[in-house]
Amino acid sequence: GYQLVTIKCSAQLNANQVLHILKQNCLVVSGIRGKEYKPKQSRLVLFMKNIDLCPIDSWGKKNILLCYFVHILIDEFFLIGTSEVIELLLQIINRSGFYSENLEWISVKGLQICGTLTHLSNQTLSTRFLSKCNILLTSYPNESDMQNIILSFLSSTFNKINNSSNNKEKICEVLLDIFNETKRNF
Repeated sequence: GYQLVTIKCSAQLNANQVLHILKQNCLVVSGIRGKEYKPKQSRLVLFMKNIDLCPIDSWGKKNILLCYFVHILIDEFFLIGTSEVIELLLQIINRSGFYSENLEWISVKGLQICGTLTHLSNQTLSTRFLSKCNILLTSYPNESDMQNIILSFLSSTFNKINNSSNNKEKICEVLLDIFNETKRNF
């Protein structure tokens, strides 16, 4: 089995919070090769929701942890800045581990990192990070697809109350109208 852990990214998220969540959901094992984080189940899926909202560090920021930026290209750092969260994830992806605050190497096994973007064209993520990602771009569902989605979600409720198919369609249309009106206004 696997365990899914969702991290809702925002401007307040930092690498220490990601490491804390990782430590909470893994077993810390010490061995010949040093410390290792292993998932409590066979695999840990770290789902980073809206990963492009992670804060970008500016050139002169004083509280950057050097250990997360070992592999940054200097020119990329000065041109667009970088995110300590993204660099930590990149280090885990590339090296299967990370350096702790006391510069001790910690290996990570059985971790899969997934994420969503608010919009790909914002280009706030480094190209080095994006080059390591498999990107799946989906469009918004059309009206017919939305009706099928709503009917699918409500099918168990409809079955419990033995509602006629005519009422199902009307309820679905009303919910779809509410959704479209909300989307237009907000």
